[in-house]
Amino acid sequence: MALCARNWLLAGCMAVLGAGAPPAGAATAGEPVAEAAFDLPALPLAEALARYDALTHLSVFFASALVEGRRSTALRGRLAPAEALHRLLEGSGLQARAVAPDAFVLMPAAQAAPPASPATKANAGRAASDNARVQAALLQALCARDDLALGRYRLALRVRIDGTGRVAQARLLDTTGDARRDAAIVAAVARAELAQAPADPRQPFVVLLRAQPADAPPVCAQP
Repeated sequence: MALCARNWLLAGCMAVLGAGAPPAGAATAGEPVAEAAFDLPALPLAEALARYDALTHLSVFFASALVEGRRSTALRGRLAPAEALHRLLEGSGLQARAVAPDAFVLMPAAQAAPPASPATKANAGRAASDNARVQAALLQALCARDDLALGRYRLALRVRIDGTGRVAQARLLDTTGDARRDAAIVAAVARAELAQAPADPRQPFVVLLRAQPADAPPVCAQP
């Protein structure tokens, strides 16, 4: 399990990482590439991102409604994946925010977070502590449900913790492939509680959980 300390929409984020097979809106399994040859015409954005994922093996998470009616920019040439994604999204009104070394979340370009101030950087230690406590609380809540079988699918979740340490909002960034499981995950996360609230309750957390190989031990059984 790995902790991601980068911000998304002024948010802390954590990632529980493995290897794996994707849900809709995420990359295909495989090792991320350092560079790839692209020859993509302008396409409906969801289709363009699916092709991008297949070429780069990077995860791009997004809500289906966010890309509806949007188109990509034509992309040709040999490019690093991050640069290619930036060009692909030009003119779409969206931008990609890195939330892990090989994962991005799409958001409206107008919501890009401003550069961190010295005061924000000074709070990095507290943010890391918040991330760790949120990770532990959410995993405990999810692992309490044996039927969720964490690690057998990929999960992208956005969670906000209120000033009392309770979950104020939880929503999936994309489906896990099973509507009933999606609802069960949100319900389980909604019951999570932290002994201490995050430093800024307005900041949401993004949780990324990758599917693991079939022979890997269950996520909840790992230390």
